[in-house]
Amino acid sequence: MRMNKYYIFLIAHKPILNPEKIKVFEKLNEYYSVYLNSLLYLNWIEILSSLKENIDFHLIFNQKDKDFIPKNFIPDSGKLILLESGTGKSLLNVFKNLQFNRHTRQIFIFFNSIKIKREDITKALDLLAIEDQAIVIGKSEKERIAFLGTNCGNEKILKQMFSKNTAYGKLLNGISKEDIFIQTIDNFLSIVNFNDVKKLYIELSKKDSLSFCSENMQERFNDLFVEYKDLLNE
Repeated sequence: MRMNKYYIFLIAHKPILNPEKIKVFEKLNEYYSVYLNSLLYLNWIEILSSLKENIDFHLIFNQKDKDFIPKNFIPDSGKLILLESGTGKSLLNVFKNLQFNRHTRQIFIFFNSIKIKREDITKALDLLAIEDQAIVIGKSEKERIAFLGTNCGNEKILKQMFSKNTAYGKLLNGISKEDIFIQTIDNFLSIVNFNDVKKLYIELSKKDSLSFCSENMQERFNDLFVEYKDLLNE
Protein backbone atom coordinates (compact mmCIF):
# COMPACT_ATOMS: atom_id res chain seq x y z
CA MET A 1 0.00 0.00 0.00
CA ARG A 2 1.39 3.37 -1.01
CA MET A 3 1.88 5.85 1.82
CA ASN A 4 0.26 9.24 1.53
CA LYS A 5 2.75 12.04 1.00
CA TYR A 6 2.23 15.38 2.67
CA TYR A 7 3.81 18.73 1.88
CA ILE A 8 4.79 21.31 4.50
CA PHE A 9 6.11 24.77 3.67
CA LEU A 10 7.92 26.77 6.36
CA ILE A 11 7.69 30.36 5.21
CA ALA A 12 9.73 33.49 5.91
CA HIS A 13 8.27 36.16 3.61
CA LYS A 14 10.89 38.78 4.35
CA PRO A 15 14.60 38.65 5.24
CA ILE A 16 15.09 37.24 8.73
CA LEU A 17 18.83 36.45 8.85
CA ASN A 18 20.48 39.31 6.94
CA PRO A 19 21.20 41.95 9.63
CA GLU A 20 21.15 44.76 7.06
CA LYS A 21 17.75 43.80 5.66
CA ILE A 22 15.73 42.47 8.59
CA LYS A 23 13.05 44.35 10.48
CA VAL A 24 14.59 44.84 13.92
CA PHE A 25 12.34 44.02 16.86
CA GLU A 26 11.50 46.96 19.07
CA LYS A 27 13.93 47.06 22.03
CA LEU A 28 16.17 44.36 20.50
CA ASN A 29 19.35 45.11 18.59
CA GLU A 30 20.13 43.67 15.16
CA TYR A 31 22.10 40.73 16.52
CA TYR A 32 19.36 39.54 18.87
CA SER A 33 16.66 40.19 16.29
CA VAL A 34 18.45 37.81 13.92
CA TYR A 35 19.04 35.42 16.79
CA LEU A 36 15.35 35.37 17.71
CA ASN A 37 14.33 34.81 14.09
CA SER A 38 16.80 31.96 13.71
CA LEU A 39 15.55 30.27 16.91
CA LEU A 40 11.93 30.48 15.81
CA TYR A 41 12.85 28.94 12.46
CA LEU A 42 15.08 26.26 14.01
CA ASN A 43 12.39 25.32 16.49
CA TRP A 44 10.12 24.55 13.56
CA ILE A 45 12.79 22.54 11.77
CA GLU A 46 13.19 20.44 14.92
CA ILE A 47 9.43 19.81 15.12
CA LEU A 48 9.07 19.00 11.44
CA SER A 49 12.06 16.68 11.48
CA SER A 50 10.41 14.66 14.25
CA LEU A 51 7.19 13.98 12.34
CA LYS A 52 6.71 10.32 11.48
CA GLU A 53 4.42 10.96 8.52
CA ASN A 54 5.74 10.79 4.96
CA ILE A 55 6.43 14.49 4.62
CA ASP A 56 8.13 16.52 1.92
CA PHE A 57 8.99 19.83 3.53
CA HIS A 58 10.22 23.00 1.91
CA LEU A 59 12.11 25.75 3.73
CA ILE A 60 11.31 29.10 2.18
CA PHE A 61 13.58 32.11 2.64
CA ASN A 62 13.88 35.49 1.03
CA GLN A 63 16.66 35.78 -1.57
CA LYS A 64 18.32 38.48 0.54
CA ASP A 65 19.02 35.87 3.23
CA LYS A 66 20.88 33.57 0.81
CA ASP A 67 24.39 34.37 2.06
CA PHE A 68 23.38 34.34 5.71
CA ILE A 69 21.86 30.86 6.01
CA PRO A 70 24.23 28.72 8.15
CA LYS A 71 25.42 25.49 6.51
CA ASN A 72 23.86 23.32 9.20
CA PHE A 73 20.56 25.24 9.12
CA ILE A 74 18.95 23.18 6.36
CA PRO A 75 18.50 19.47 7.23
CA ASP A 76 18.99 16.80 4.60
CA SER A 77 15.26 16.16 4.56
CA GLY A 78 14.41 19.78 3.80
CA LYS A 79 14.34 21.51 0.41
CA LEU A 80 15.49 25.11 0.26
CA ILE A 81 13.49 27.60 -1.81
CA LEU A 82 14.62 31.20 -2.21
CA LEU A 83 12.13 33.90 -3.16
CA GLU A 84 13.23 36.72 -5.41
CA SER A 85 10.98 38.98 -3.38
CA GLY A 86 8.77 38.65 -0.34
CA THR A 87 5.53 39.05 -2.23
CA GLY A 88 2.60 36.70 -2.14
CA LYS A 89 2.84 36.41 -5.91
CA SER A 90 6.28 34.81 -5.58
CA LEU A 91 4.97 32.27 -3.09
CA LEU A 92 2.03 31.48 -5.33
CA ASN A 93 4.37 30.88 -8.25
CA VAL A 94 6.44 28.48 -6.14
CA PHE A 95 3.31 26.52 -5.34
CA LYS A 96 2.14 26.46 -8.96
CA ASN A 97 5.46 24.98 -10.08
CA LEU A 98 5.01 21.96 -7.80
CA GLN A 99 2.90 19.07 -9.05
CA PHE A 100 0.30 17.71 -6.62
CA ASN A 101 -2.18 14.89 -6.90
CA ARG A 102 -5.83 15.55 -6.21
CA HIS A 103 -6.49 15.89 -2.48
CA THR A 104 -2.80 16.10 -1.63
CA ARG A 105 -2.51 17.64 1.81
CA GLN A 106 -0.36 20.72 2.28
CA ILE A 107 0.38 22.89 5.28
CA PHE A 108 1.85 26.39 5.05
CA ILE A 109 3.46 27.59 8.29
CA PHE A 110 4.69 31.08 9.08
CA PHE A 111 8.09 30.69 10.74
CA ASN A 112 7.36 33.21 13.53
CA SER A 113 4.53 31.10 14.97
CA ILE A 114 5.05 29.01 18.09
CA LYS A 115 3.10 26.99 20.71
CA ILE A 116 2.11 24.64 17.88
CA LYS A 117 2.78 21.05 18.87
CA ARG A 118 3.69 18.15 16.62
CA GLU A 119 0.26 16.74 17.47
CA ASP A 120 -1.39 19.91 16.16
CA ILE A 121 0.23 19.37 12.76
CA THR A 122 -0.86 15.74 12.74
CA LYS A 123 -4.38 16.81 13.71
CA ALA A 124 -4.46 19.33 10.85
CA LEU A 125 -3.39 16.64 8.38
CA ASP A 126 -6.11 14.32 9.69
CA LEU A 127 -8.76 17.03 9.33
CA LEU A 128 -7.75 17.40 5.69
CA ALA A 129 -8.24 13.68 4.99
CA ILE A 130 -11.69 14.09 3.46
CA GLU A 131 -12.99 13.96 -0.10
CA ASP A 132 -14.45 17.46 0.00
CA GLN A 133 -12.34 20.58 -0.36
CA ALA A 134 -11.12 21.63 3.08
CA ILE A 135 -8.83 24.05 4.86
CA VAL A 136 -7.55 24.13 8.43
CA ILE A 137 -6.54 27.48 9.87
CA GLY A 138 -4.14 27.76 12.79
CA LYS A 139 -5.01 31.00 14.57
CA SER A 140 -2.85 32.86 17.05
CA GLU A 141 -3.62 35.78 19.32
CA LYS A 142 -4.78 39.11 17.86
CA GLU A 143 -6.46 37.29 14.96
CA ARG A 144 -3.16 36.43 13.28
CA ILE A 145 -2.69 33.35 11.13
CA ALA A 146 -0.03 30.91 12.30
CA PHE A 147 -0.54 28.28 9.60
CA LEU A 148 -2.98 27.11 6.97
CA GLY A 149 -3.59 23.58 5.72
CA THR A 150 -5.43 22.66 2.55
CA ASN A 151 -6.24 19.58 0.49
CA CYS A 152 -7.32 21.43 -2.63
CA GLY A 153 -4.67 23.99 -3.56
CA ASN A 154 -7.41 26.51 -4.33
CA GLU A 155 -5.58 29.43 -5.94
CA LYS A 156 -8.00 32.01 -4.53
CA ILE A 157 -7.40 30.77 -0.99
CA LEU A 158 -3.62 30.69 -1.40
CA LYS A 159 -3.57 34.14 -2.96
CA GLN A 160 -5.50 35.45 0.06
CA MET A 161 -3.24 33.51 2.42
CA PHE A 162 -0.03 34.87 0.91
CA SER A 163 -1.18 38.49 0.76
CA LYS A 164 0.45 40.95 3.11
CA ASN A 165 -0.96 41.45 6.59
CA THR A 166 -3.60 38.76 6.21
CA ALA A 167 -5.68 38.47 9.37
CA TYR A 168 -7.97 35.61 10.33
CA GLY A 169 -11.17 37.57 9.75
CA LYS A 170 -9.97 38.89 6.41
CA LEU A 171 -9.08 35.39 5.24
CA LEU A 172 -12.48 34.03 6.25
CA ASN A 173 -14.25 36.85 4.43
CA GLY A 174 -12.21 36.10 1.33
CA ILE A 175 -13.15 32.41 1.22
CA SER A 176 -16.58 32.34 2.89
CA LYS A 177 -18.39 32.06 -0.44
CA GLU A 178 -16.34 29.06 -1.50
CA ASP A 179 -17.78 25.56 -1.11
CA ILE A 180 -15.07 24.51 1.32
CA PHE A 181 -15.07 22.85 4.75
CA ILE A 182 -13.31 25.21 7.20
CA GLN A 183 -11.84 24.15 10.55
CA THR A 184 -9.97 26.42 12.98
CA ILE A 185 -7.40 25.44 15.61
CA ASP A 186 -6.32 28.24 17.93
CA ASN A 187 -4.37 29.25 21.06
CA PHE A 188 -1.08 29.79 19.24
CA LEU A 189 1.38 32.67 19.34
CA SER A 190 2.86 34.77 16.52
CA ILE A 191 6.04 36.69 17.37
CA VAL A 192 5.72 40.08 15.70
CA ASN A 193 6.80 42.65 18.30
CA PHE A 194 8.43 42.92 21.70
CA ASN A 195 5.14 42.36 23.55
CA ASP A 196 4.98 38.99 21.79
CA VAL A 197 8.53 38.27 22.95
CA LYS A 198 7.36 38.94 26.52
CA LYS A 199 4.49 36.49 26.02
CA LEU A 200 6.94 33.91 24.68
CA TYR A 201 9.12 34.45 27.74
CA ILE A 202 6.12 33.63 29.95
CA GLU A 203 5.00 30.65 27.85
CA LEU A 204 8.44 29.03 27.89
CA SER A 205 8.48 29.21 31.69
CA LYS A 206 5.53 26.79 31.82
CA LYS A 207 6.04 23.04 32.13
CA ASP A 208 3.96 22.16 29.09
CA SER A 209 6.17 24.32 26.85
CA LEU A 210 8.40 21.28 26.29
CA SER A 211 5.63 19.93 24.05
CA PHE A 212 6.39 22.60 21.44
CA CYS A 213 9.92 23.71 22.31
CA SER A 214 12.59 21.24 23.39
CA GLU A 215 14.87 21.73 26.37
CA ASN A 216 17.78 22.41 24.04
CA MET A 217 15.85 25.12 22.19
CA GLN A 218 14.64 26.64 25.45
CA GLU A 219 18.20 26.99 26.64
CA ARG A 220 19.01 28.90 23.46
CA PHE A 221 15.99 31.17 23.88
CA ASN A 222 17.13 31.76 27.44
CA ASP A 223 20.33 33.38 26.15
CA LEU A 224 18.15 36.10 24.66
CA PHE A 225 15.90 36.34 27.71
CA VAL A 226 18.87 36.83 30.03
CA GLU A 227 20.13 39.69 27.87
CA TYR A 228 16.76 41.49 28.07
CA LYS A 229 15.60 40.24 31.46
CA ASP A 230 14.85 43.69 32.90
CA LEU A 231 12.70 44.73 29.94
CA LEU A 232 10.91 41.39 29.88
CA ASN A 233 9.94 41.75 33.53
CA GLU A 234 8.56 45.27 33.23
